Amino acid sequence: MMEWDKLGSITVLIVDDDAFNRQLIISLLSRVPSIGYIEAEDGIEALDILEKEKVDIILLDLYMPRLNGINTIKEIKKNPLFVDIPVIIISTDELVMKEFYALGANDFVSKPFRLNDLQEKIYKYLEKVYYKNRFNKEEKKITETKEDNNAKIIQKDNRLFNIETIENSQKEMFRGIASIIALRDESVKITAKLVKAFAELLNYSKSDIDSIYLSSVVYNIGSLSSSKFKNSYESISNDTNDMMYIYQGYQIIKNSIETPFIKILKAVIVQHKENYDGTGVPQELKGDEISDYAQIVHLIEIFNLLFKQNNSKDDIYNFFKKQSSKRFNPKLLNPFLEYFDYFVELRSKYIKEN
Repeated sequence: MMEWDKLGSITVLIVDDDAFNRQLIISLLSRVPSIGYIEAEDGIEALDILEKEKVDIILLDLYMPRLNGINTIKEIKKNPLFVDIPVIIISTDELVMKEFYALGANDFVSKPFRLNDLQEKIYKYLEKVYYKNRFNKEEKKITETKEDNNAKIIQKDNRLFNIETIENSQKEMFRGIASIIALRDESVKITAKLVKAFAELLNYSKSDIDSIYLSSVVYNIGSLSSSKFKNSYESISNDTNDMMYIYQGYQIIKNSIETPFIKILKAVIVQHKENYDGTGVPQELKGDEISDYAQIVHLIEIFNLLFKQNNSKDDIYNFFKKQSSKRFNPKLLNPFLEYFDYFVELRSKYIKEN
C-alpha cells in the first residue's frame, strides 16, 4: 500500500523534449495531490533547475537535443548536491539500461507509460529516501544523548548495575519473543542454526555467537504487529513493506541500554537488507559500513530462500559467486563458498530434525 501522505510534498522533475510526454506523465500522476512538477526540455535546462529548486526525484528521457540522457545523468551524479536524487530513465530501449545503471540510474520506465508502474517506482524510491532520512536523523540524535542516558540508567538510585546482568536480562526477554516468532514461522529455527554454524566457522566468541543466533530469530520483530508477519525472506528484492518493518523494529530497541547484544541486534535489524555495493536499504550503506553480523544473516537467509524456491545447488552456488563485492562482502562470502557443500548438508540435517 502506498502511503503518499507520510512522504510530504514531492517535487518531480520531468526531463523530456516532448511536451506531450511531459503532460502525459503529469496527467497520470495527478491522482496524487502531494506531487508537484517541474518540466525541462533537455539536460541543460534540467541542470539549471537543479541549481535553483529542491527536487525529490527525476524522470529522465534518453534522447534530447543539446544534452542527452547519458550526459545529463553523468553531470547529475558527479555533483555531490544532486548525487542522492533518485533518477528513473524513460525510454523504449531497455537494452541501454545496463549502461545507465552503471552511471547511477535507479530504475527504468518504458513507453507507453502505465499508471501503476509509474506510481509504484516513484513511490519506491521516495520511500527509500524517506526512511534513510528518518534513520539518519534518529541515529544522530541518539548518538548525541546515548552515553549520558546509558550512564543515568546504569547509575539509577546510586546503584551500579553490571552491564553483563543487564545484557542477560535483555537476552531473556528476546528469547521469549523468539519463541513466539518460532511458532509463527518454523523455518526460522533452521536459519538461526545455520547462522550459528557460520559464526562458529568464522571463530566468533561464544558470547557473540549466542547474540547473533538470537538476533537471527528476532531481527524482523517490527513485523510482529502485522497480520502478514514474515520472518524469513520471501524474495531477494526488497518489497514495499521491508523498510517499514525495519523502522518499526528499530523503534522497539533504539532506546535500550547498548549492551554488546543490543549492538549486534540493532545492526542486524537495521542493516540486514543492506548490500555491500551500497544498493541496499534503508541507508544505502556500503562496504565496511555494514556490520558483519548483518551480512551473515543476509547471506544465510538468501541461501535458505533459494533452496526453498527449489533452485539447484549449482545455480545457487553460481548466484553467490556472482554476488561477491555486490550483495556480499568477499571476506564473508569466500569462506561460505569454501564450505558450501557443508552448509547444504547441514541445512538438510536441520530440516529433518525440525
